[in-house]
Amino acid sequence: ALFSAKLRARHRGDAQALDALERCRGERYVWFHAASLGEFEQARPMIERFRKQQPDRKILLTFFSPSGYEIRKNYACVDVVCYLPFDTPFNVRRFLDLANPSQAIFVKYEFWANYLLELHRRQVPTYLISSIFREKQLFFKPYGGFFRSLLHCYTHIFVQDEASKRLLENIGLEHVTIGDDTRFDRVSDIAAAARQLPIAEAFARN
Repeated sequence: ALFSAKLRARHRGDAQALDALERCRGERYVWFHAASLGEFEQARPMIERFRKQQPDRKILLTFFSPSGYEIRKNYACVDVVCYLPFDTPFNVRRFLDLANPSQAIFVKYEFWANYLLELHRRQVPTYLISSIFREKQLFFKPYGGFFRSLLHCYTHIFVQDEASKRLLENIGLEHVTIGDDTRFDRVSDIAAAARQLPIAEAFARN
């Protein structure tokens, strides 16, 4: 943090996150976590459909990376946006005590050991969406037993392809569904919302 503005911002983010949740104590949230902006774009279609279908539910969105948080900290479809505090046992317990999530949704490559173990201990339904698994990952190595155990903390895992599903089934995970890539939903939403731009159409014609 002494030498990197990005790391300084990330370090300050832990305290800001807990302060934000302290002000909202007593609420119960549906919690979405995206590491950065790309993962957020994968979560966004689900967040916006959830908001439309259940407008009275409180939604918490967390980021790990400043590049995601700084761009989407004022995102209007959720009630609270903050950083995810670092994955230490003390941070995790305090964060979950304040957020009091009714369910947790992680995007793509999020395997925070203390968060997953504590969510599992508290019996909070926890999901991984738009995930991709590859044979070289630690889950599938002979020495990857601890990492494999983390996957059992998820209530359900939604993967993007058949290869990922097979890899997980080969290590004994049955709670797996092919759910495709939610970025396609986002692209479809953008296309449906496109406005006509006469100046662009005139330029294209000529």
